[in-house]
Amino acid sequence: MIRFARPGDIPALLEIQQKVSDALPHPDGIGFNRDHAAQVMVNAMQARNACLIVSDPVASAIGGSLIPVWFDQSQIVARTFLYWGAGDGPLLLDAFAAWGREMGATRVRADALDYRTKATARAYRRNGFRPVEHVYERVL
Repeated sequence: MIRFARPGDIPALLEIQQKVSDALPHPDGIGFNRDHAAQVMVNAMQARNACLIVSDPVASAIGGSLIPVWFDQSQIVARTFLYWGAGDGPLLLDAFAAWGREMGATRVRADALDYRTKATARAYRRNGFRPVEHVYERVL
């Protein structure tokens, strides 16, 4: 079952996020901050323009927010957090896309900050995503 997250899900979500963070490189030296992550999750649950969707029981999650596109009147739904487990990734992506559509979004954008980037790219392609741009970052 896929559903919107509730405050009681935060401890399980923090454990998931900790595992993901531990598997990723942190070249800037900034690691996982549980308090910050918990606040972001609470904000996503309370905000009209954001959501956090989980499997039940909580083993996987997806979250993100609506972002206005500056050059036209469309909006995209940007995924900022995803952890797939037990094969429920496609269900999470579909639920996230449905929420975005209800909110007026015209497309879903997902990043691949995963340490298994090739596997992640294959999973997104299997679920109807295509690569559209490269992301560059500068640490301030």
